[in-house]
Amino acid sequence: CFPAALAMYSSVVAVKAYLSMTFHRRRAKRREEMRLLLAEAERALCNLKIAERRSVQQGMLIYALNSLYLALQRYHGLFSKNEWRTVRADVLELADPSISIDNKLVCIARLARTKALIPEPHRVRKL
Repeated sequence: CFPAALAMYSSVVAVKAYLSMTFHRRRAKRREEMRLLLAEAERALCNLKIAERRSVQQGMLIYALNSLYLALQRYHGLFSKNEWRTVRADVLELADPSISIDNKLVCIARLARTKALIPEPHRVRKL
């Protein structure tokens, strides 16, 4: 009886620890994906700034922004309502061809400071 109770207790503790860490790992992975896509959009924008064949680089920028926007939509639960509204407006501003590249780089810097894209501080588990 005692070994069965011990096994049951240890399995419950293990499942509880696993579930609590799984949420934070999943959230960290989503944030990392969005940050990497934002960096890819910034790289495409910098390449567009110095490119000779602007149409190819403009296409790469649109592709990077589309990937970023799809990821932001997929994980919009990480954002508050107001933050989601501003992030969406910033991504749409990045896709606008009438805005200068320097203003778009400022917009990317603003997106990088968005709360949901900033990595969480190191978590120390409670004992």
